[in-house]
Amino acid sequence: LPILIKLTHTQALLSFGILTTIISLAYTLTLQGHSLIIGKLISLEAVTIYAIPALLIRNIRQGLLAPARVFWPRFAYLDGKNRPEEVTSLFLRGTRLTAIFASGIMLIVFVLGPSFIRLWVGEDFRAAYPVLLLLAGGYLVEGSQAVVPFLLGGTGRQRIQAMFATAEGVIGVSLSIILTWQLGLTGAALGFVIAIVLMRGIVCPWYVCHLLHTSLLDRKSVG
Repeated sequence: LPILIKLTHTQALLSFGILTTIISLAYTLTLQGHSLIIGKLISLEAVTIYAIPALLIRNIRQGLLAPARVFWPRFAYLDGKNRPEEVTSLFLRGTRLTAIFASGIMLIVFVLGPSFIRLWVGEDFRAAYPVLLLLAGGYLVEGSQAVVPFLLGGTGRQRIQAMFATAEGVIGVSLSIILTWQLGLTGAALGFVIAIVLMRGIVCPWYVCHLLHTSLLDRKSVG
């Protein structure tokens, strides 16, 4: 019996590790994969231009997601104690707070981002301005719904989370290839934004609200 228990734990840990790796790769390679797309369809010079806003927005993203990470253990605790009402309340309250925080940070990016790039690397990188604004729009959606992946992870739903991440990656890369061919650098960023809005802004929140039998517009559970 102890051997069977150990095997069960090993399988659970292995499954968790594999799914977490898939999720991390899908979310990480989506934006980084744009360099390959741009280098192939446009030029290596365009890769350099794109790298400036991509690097900037990737670092800002880390700051957006950092405060939301504390929700993971709390969701796990409440789920383990079988307190679905408190999970729902925490999700709604957390979503409200992360949306306010993300909106404030991205407002700064929208207003000061192009000027910062101009001061940072000069006028030759004007083509990076619209890319920065598009990527900021995508991460505004992700940051506003930053609680969703931590809810899914904290309640043991890594499988569905991996499915969402894979779908977002496939959609984002596919659209970026098509739109880069048509629109250049802005097309690469636009494909990324469409995938995030579709998956992070619509599909994932809809699934979580359906799972919790609630709505993001529900104020009763927010206290």
